[in-house]
Amino acid sequence: MNLNAAEIAKAVEADDVKDAEEMHVMTCIECGACSFSCPAYRPITQFCRRAKNSIRARIAAEKAAAAKAAAAK
Repeated sequence: MNLNAAEIAKAVEADDVKDAEEMHVMTCIECGACSFSCPAYRPITQFCRRAKNSIRARIAAEKAAAAKAAAAK
């Protein structure tokens, strides 16, 4: 599996975090190599970080909802 950081950045810019997740953004280690080597000086690492934070927030919300539902039973 290889990451296509430019495609992930495009998905995040379009607010399509689900697409970024399907492109395995969570495997990004945020080393900054993609941002450093980008000829357009795009902040790709920050886009990956933003997508990862959104995914983590969604997962936390889903877990909280599941815990709340389990407690209500």
